[in-house]
Amino acid sequence: MSINRMSTFSFITLMILYIQITIGCSDQQVPTNNPFKTPMLNGGEQAGNQGGNQGGNQGGNQGGNQGGNQGGNQGGHQGGHQGGSQVIDFSNIQMQLPEPKLKKLSQIRYCNAVAQLLGPDILCPTIESEETYLYGFSTISATELTISPTLFETYEQASSQIIADFLSKRNLDQVLGCSASIFDENCLRTFIQKFGKIAFRRSLTAEEQQKYFDLFLNLKNILGMEGVWLDWLRSFLLAPDFLYQVEFLDPNLTQADDPNLPNGHLRYQQISLANRLSFLLLDSPPDETLIDLAEQGRLNQAEIIQQAQRLLENPLSKKAILKYFEEALQLRKLYKMEKDPNLFPLYSPELISAMYQEVLLSLEHVIFKENLDIRQLLSIKKIWINPLLSMLYQVPLPDPNQSDFQTVDLPPLHPRGGFLATAAFLASQAHRTVTSPTHRGKFIQTQLRCIDVPPPPPGINTNLDAGQDPNTPRTTKQKLEQHREDPTCRGCHQIMDPMGLSLENYDALGMWRTTENGLAIDAHGEFNRQTFLGHLGLSQMLAQDENIAKCFARQFYRYANMRLETEGELELIDDFENRFIEQAQSRWLKLIEMMVTHPSFLYATPSQNQP
Repeated sequence: MSINRMSTFSFITLMILYIQITIGCSDQQVPTNNPFKTPMLNGGEQAGNQGGNQGGNQGGNQGGNQGGNQGGNQGGHQGGHQGGSQVIDFSNIQMQLPEPKLKKLSQIRYCNAVAQLLGPDILCPTIESEETYLYGFSTISATELTISPTLFETYEQASSQIIADFLSKRNLDQVLGCSASIFDENCLRTFIQKFGKIAFRRSLTAEEQQKYFDLFLNLKNILGMEGVWLDWLRSFLLAPDFLYQVEFLDPNLTQADDPNLPNGHLRYQQISLANRLSFLLLDSPPDETLIDLAEQGRLNQAEIIQQAQRLLENPLSKKAILKYFEEALQLRKLYKMEKDPNLFPLYSPELISAMYQEVLLSLEHVIFKENLDIRQLLSIKKIWINPLLSMLYQVPLPDPNQSDFQTVDLPPLHPRGGFLATAAFLASQAHRTVTSPTHRGKFIQTQLRCIDVPPPPPGINTNLDAGQDPNTPRTTKQKLEQHREDPTCRGCHQIMDPMGLSLENYDALGMWRTTENGLAIDAHGEFNRQTFLGHLGLSQMLAQDENIAKCFARQFYRYANMRLETEGELELIDDFENRFIEQAQSRWLKLIEMMVTHPSFLYATPSQNQP
């Protein structure tokens, strides 16, 4: 039987939709009988047998999305380290965590899933031309946005390109372990089991395995053995369990098994926790080790911490952590900003890249090399510069013959040092030709201190030069003072401008200056009713501000849980912020350990269709 590609495409689409309707995102029933269920031990100690994920390899049905009944000590929110560490008691904290939601894989997570399934050399097309950042984070967008029919067509096209590239670069006989041109039922079933486990980040159920086997037979009858592989393999890439991070709760685990289980909540199934952990720390699916631990019911409190430590040794972890800060610090704005080349001759794509790289190097130093209080990011007296930044900052390179980045230790009173004195921040939070104390101050308040600043009222003229004599020179500070005379503007600008004005010694590209329009710059600012001078005064005050550390914790809480906090967890998140300061000493790697063993990471309110 002959069939052209267009009709095959339509047939494939129908078959894929059939799989999605019948097995994708369906309610996965967790077995009610759990012979491996073992009460959880108290005191932060490791509980033994933790409820075999699949009830022990039952007839090839390997636990599907359900990840099995997790009867052991997974109640990771006890905090502490491995066995015997101090218990963190959340029983006195009121909480009402939201229901779990489907989470669409971001571009980087989608590509990492492709790489893990098919290999890092396989191409990964761009799915969306621009990443979306709801409330500042791609992870929140992943929860709030879904895949539209138009976007699904893009995924269809991408899946064809990906599998075509895979088939062109691989010996399919070696991939399958048998001849790709001769039908071998045992070989195909073994491949479905192994390939599906990587694709769906869990073992396929017996029903799912059979459906993929039946789909292969149907396509083979139409396309023949040579033509079946492209369309059949891409059906895995179009399944909801590949495109989404699918999470389920364990309805069989009770407070008798987990004394820390909050009333009215359920714990995520262990396979869901494995995915949450790996996607958070690596932006990549869980590896076979982590999947097997979850499906064997062994991903308890101590094991979660051990696995987190193991994942943090993966090179992908540094990229994932730095990507979080790229979003939190709005570094993406660097690649969207425009500067007048006549006013700023140093401005170039190479300089933008250097600005970006400087911030990453400072983060690596604070987080990974020295494990410092994260607030040191704002006040550290080191800079990382190459020849372009050396010219911009007017700071000589230790070795002028080297073109790579070099570390420069600065004296205490030097105007550089700390994130707020980097060109990355100063230039991205400015206009094309002039500075913006308002933008800079708003960033500090909203991104670093988590203070909400409402948008300007409709119809407000934000042009500071409107109605002014162009022949009368004024500084930006003078213009803003007059702007704040308008009562509709005063309230918000009083929150933003005093901090931003302290950075007026840096122009719209981040270069140091002492005058503006021929007038001396007054870089005095105000914070908590205290007056200070310039960036040095600002960074010293912010480095001691507990709101900075609390905001870093709150922002990561949002990013890790892929949502904004709800009213029902305000007390819980306040406690999280305080523990970050008091117990973690505001150190980032400790914050990660706190997060992956936190109630918000382990528990959720069951949805109405939760079995």
